[in-house]
Amino acid sequence: MPFSFKSVGPGFAGYEFTDTLFYNIKFFLDNGFLEAGGYENVTRGVSSFFNVDDSVLRPVFDERYNVGRVYNGLGKSWVWESGINVPSGAVPPFRPSGVWVDNIFHSINETGFFAHKIDFQRGRIIFDNAIDQNSIVQAEYSFRKVNVDFADDPDFRTLILQGQEQFLLDTFPSGKQPKDHQIYLPAVFIDMRNLSSTGLQLGGGQIISNTILLHVFADHPSDRNHINDILFKQNRTSFIMADFNNAQFPLDADGDVRAGITNFSDIIANSPGHKLVGDTASSFKVDSVNPGIFRARIEFDIQISLGDI
Repeated sequence: MPFSFKSVGPGFAGYEFTDTLFYNIKFFLDNGFLEAGGYENVTRGVSSFFNVDDSVLRPVFDERYNVGRVYNGLGKSWVWESGINVPSGAVPPFRPSGVWVDNIFHSINETGFFAHKIDFQRGRIIFDNAIDQNSIVQAEYSFRKVNVDFADDPDFRTLILQGQEQFLLDTFPSGKQPKDHQIYLPAVFIDMRNLSSTGLQLGGGQIISNTILLHVFADHPSDRNHINDILFKQNRTSFIMADFNNAQFPLDADGDVRAGITNFSDIIANSPGHKLVGDTASSFKVDSVNPGIFRARIEFDIQISLGDI
């Protein structure tokens, strides 16, 4: 009898266990920070603390597009979720409905020269055609105050391996480079270790146990402490994960939200998967080689029951 792998599932055509787990944790954290008020709404004509209209987008050079097509806003990413439960009295986050070019509004549904798409993943507008860079381009949007990503992301490696003067130069939004080349703080990076399994029941199934690491980086100790405290309190959390092999991933290849997608809770309700159960947690302050970076690490022991392997 020829040998074959068991329980491959979708294989290379879909999401296996690790990616399913990582994306569910990311969207869980993204959703939690939004519900805690970890976002900021940007509207036209409203000056920020620094007396700047943050609705004005900045043209950037991105080698993947012609000059004049890409315009950055604030934040590493913009809020794509709708229907979020926010703190009492807070204005909920919202999605951009279009852009203004020299004070003329162009809807996201508009066709023609000013047609564009929203790249929520990178917090920017991408026009179908190059816009005169002397034009004033504006958008109203909500951006996340906490960047949640994975330890495989280049930002994490930069912070760990090169967290000295080079990092400090790239902290804030710039009109000269795309967001892929910038680091935004505070940030939380997701990693995993100590993956193990035990039998679930007679006749099949396994309980997967592992340790999830959340690496916190901030440029102010109070941000580090606040995020660390919020995350540590999730030590006994459990939730049904979304099965992304049977659900649309919320963002497409361009970073735009897919039609019909609302929020993470609705994705789970429509395509439930396995249950994640949190157990014990540990929290540590971590020294940094850069005195301007403040770090912490939270370790969660979790279990997931898989009845299909």
